[in-house]
Amino acid sequence: MVWESESTLVVMLTVLTETGRAKCHQYWPKVGTTPLKATNALTVTTNSEQNFGHYVQREMILKESTGACRSVTQLQYTAWPDHGVPADTAEFISFTQLCSRLRNRRHLIPTVVEEDEDNMEESLADPPMIVHCSAGVGRTGVLILAESALEMLARRQPLYPLELVRAMRRQRPMCIQNAVST
Repeated sequence: MVWESESTLVVMLTVLTETGRAKCHQYWPKVGTTPLKATNALTVTTNSEQNFGHYVQREMILKESTGACRSVTQLQYTAWPDHGVPADTAEFISFTQLCSRLRNRRHLIPTVVEEDEDNMEESLADPPMIVHCSAGVGRTGVLILAESALEMLARRQPLYPLELVRAMRRQRPMCIQNAVST
């Protein structure tokens, strides 16, 4: 999915295990280990990992069997329990703003790099930011809502949070699961 959509930013809003239950499989290798074979045609290498307390930032390279490579940043927010709220709202807002900054700067960077410099391609359309949690509705919905609201405020557009939630639920039922999340 990351390769096909040409995404260069993946936001993960869960830890791998919580209260003894698996919440997400680790789909990236540890830094300095053998690349992970994601498909017959695609491998993943993790070049760096930085822990900032409430989130982890990883820089990865996806490499296709043709030799084409793409840099991908993964941001993993770790301070938000399932069916709960972020431990610190200021940290969550800061994280949301970081996601927006990284998403908005992506169109300035070549997204596909060939090993032959003469064949370097650049994506003209902004690639999507991929966001996931464990179920794909609660935490994912809240981050998308928060980022959408911040974008609307930055553009000085009127903001109607309940209407935003309704529009999101028309596209993704059960999005933003409970009142505690909002």
